[in-house]
Amino acid sequence: GGDIDLTNRVAITTTMDNSHGIAVLSRSGRGGDGGDSILGTGGGGAGGATAGGVVMVENAGAILTEGDNSHGILAQSVGGSSGNGGDSWGIVGRSGSGTLGGDGGAVTVNNDGVIQTLGAGSHGILAQSIGGTGGDGGNSAGIVALGNRSGSADNGGGSAGAVTITNSATGAIETTGDYSVGVLGQSIGGGGGNSGRATGIVALGSTSSEGGSGGAVNITNDTGAVIATAGVESHAILAQSIGGGGGNAGGVTGLVAIGGEAGSGSDGGSVEVTNAGSISTAGDGARGIFSQSIGGGGGTGSRANGLVAIGG
Repeated sequence: GGDIDLTNRVAITTTMDNSHGIAVLSRSGRGGDGGDSILGTGGGGAGGATAGGVVMVENAGAILTEGDNSHGILAQSVGGSSGNGGDSWGIVGRSGSGTLGGDGGAVTVNNDGVIQTLGAGSHGILAQSIGGTGGDGGNSAGIVALGNRSGSADNGGGSAGAVTITNSATGAIETTGDYSVGVLGQSIGGGGGNSGRATGIVALGSTSSEGGSGGAVNITNDTGAVIATAGVESHAILAQSIGGGGGNAGGVTGLVAIGGEAGSGSDGGSVEVTNAGSISTAGDGARGIFSQSIGGGGGTGSRANGLVAIGG
């Protein structure tokens, strides 16, 4: 996805559901799948995904949204998902590997104006950087079936970029609906690719890949700035960096079967929230400031079925 730089200095009003005041998205395409192989040298590798672009939004106008699921500002950079590896059948079958998911780009939102949302699920500002999912490995079958063992080097989830949000001294953000956060910043790593199945007299399982890491999240509410929410579970500020989960290993079946290895989860990034302004919440379960850095969970190793079987 390309870079986007948007500045608004006028009044914007939307009245219908799913109608954001400003919506900016840089998203890259999905990588292609690898080809299958029959009695050949092995399944083809997947095509690579590309990264989401840098997104910058500056608002100095008045934004009003009245419908449900209608954010004042939505800014996203999303990395593309990888293609999947090709399958392979033959005397010796070797599956193709997926590739890395694309990284999410940096997202920056500066608000100098007034943002008001009235509907449920309608955040004042929602800024996200999201890594793409790694590609799955192909399946293999043959007298000898070899899963792809390259693992996280080839098909891990894309990392997420930094997310920075500033509500300046002249900025005011108000949400009145339930589940409507005032300022929500998220950096989310992509999930790792899963490995394919292996079936043969001798079958060696694949290695799955690790998730992508979450990026840094920085939210500032300056002196004189205001964030106010009225609805249930409508936090004033919610800041999250979340690592992607590891991929799961495919099953393995043969007279001699060695299971595949699961991918590891990745780390969440740093989260920093600075408040020098005014924050108020009125609804049940609505926190003033809620910040989280969460590591991704590891994948599941595969089951091995055979006369001689070693688990993943």
